[in-house]
Amino acid sequence: MTELDPDAADLARRQDVERRAGGSLSADAVGRLLGITREAVDERRRAKTLLAIRRDHEWVYPRAQFHGTGTSHTW
Repeated sequence: MTELDPDAADLARRQDVERRAGGSLSADAVGRLLGITREAVDERRRAKTLLAIRRDHEWVYPRAQFHGTGTSHTW
């Protein structure tokens, strides 16, 4: 039986979630989309009103939560 590296399995799950969400946006791109500052994007992430995934040393935001110039759901 082959054992899976837990870190590799976690990365695969994250990549699958991101792919199904239509990719992701950087905090700067989200700020431009919503017409707010990067700091305001970070505040919304911390308040759990924007869904974010940690990638390396930054947060990325699944595209699926954005429609037009707003968000589709409060997380």
